Amino acid sequence: MNPPRVLVLLFFMTAFFVSSAAGQTFLPQQLQVRVDRIAFYSQKKDVLNMSVTVADERGRAVPGLEADDFQVAIDGRSLGRPVQAEPFVATNRRQAYSILVDHRDDAPTSLTMVADAVDAFAADMGFRYPGSLISYTDRPRIVAGPTIDAHLLGTAALALEPVSGRPKLLEGLLLALQILEPERPTPGEKIERRSVVVLTEGRDQDSLFSRQALIDKLAETGAALYVLAYGADRSLDLEKLAALCRDSGGAYFFIPEPDGLKPALLTVAERLKNPYVLFWNSPGILADGNSHYFEIEVKSGLIKGVEKLKYKAPNLRYVTWINWLPMALLPFLLFLACRGLRRFNSRKIKGPEKGPSDC
Repeated sequence: MNPPRVLVLLFFMTAFFVSSAAGQTFLPQQLQVRVDRIAFYSQKKDVLNMSVTVADERGRAVPGLEADDFQVAIDGRSLGRPVQAEPFVATNRRQAYSILVDHRDDAPTSLTMVADAVDAFAADMGFRYPGSLISYTDRPRIVAGPTIDAHLLGTAALALEPVSGRPKLLEGLLLALQILEPERPTPGEKIERRSVVVLTEGRDQDSLFSRQALIDKLAETGAALYVLAYGADRSLDLEKLAALCRDSGGAYFFIPEPDGLKPALLTVAERLKNPYVLFWNSPGILADGNSHYFEIEVKSGLIKGVEKLKYKAPNLRYVTWINWLPMALLPFLLFLACRGLRRFNSRKIKGPEKGPSDC
């Protein structure tokens, strides 16, 4: 008797799903993987750690990843063992942020919704990380902060009133970066992550500084730029800001309606709090100043993402024989100098040799 058609169909469907699971066919969506920071610690053991941001295709942080979800290869060779991984918010590491707003009376968005979104953002960041609120309208200034008091930042945002003036975006961004990197940091308060969040239509009028000054300062501080844009979505100014976000390791969001500001800012807050810190004993990497190539692959279910980068190890302990050569020759040179000095002194004491007498 021939098997029923339903059973044949179920057999082929089961075989298809089993073969797909065995082959780990990943879906076309890709995770966004970004290495924010690499640190090398040389003590009894050489240890590397890196801060890695993982986001989905919509820019939202991917929570709940574990050590087995990360695979690290150095110079084309896999570590061969899972790394240790933990969320940034679960560590004692510190970060700081600045958030910039334009509260002109003719700004193309709702100041009430901007203030409400900033208040929600500060509350979500909590009382652990210091933040600043900056206005870049007319004369860029610090409205509140730096402070870990999220309530103070939120209250200052809600108290903003519309004013007349011009948006000086570049000056405001440079002021924010200056605050994030104080000249005299408090002992024990090392900031490992710096972020600048700006709500803008992209316009800058009569700033004293150039865009190149901003690019240089972003590279110097290592800060990530997050832009929440409104207004004309295809403006050249916004396209340039989007490129800066990508290059600095931040993110760009275009908000077509004012009521989308709060959800977008909360998405940024989750990204700031939830990068992953990976650390492991460093095989094959010494503090010798050489360059190495990293490949970090992250998997979440059937979706994956890859980040490739070049890393130059610090030159801390290991030096070449050329560096040691002057120190190795120093005792021999001192010996020759002492010997020459003794011979000179002995001749001086004896005096010059006398020739045969003429009398």
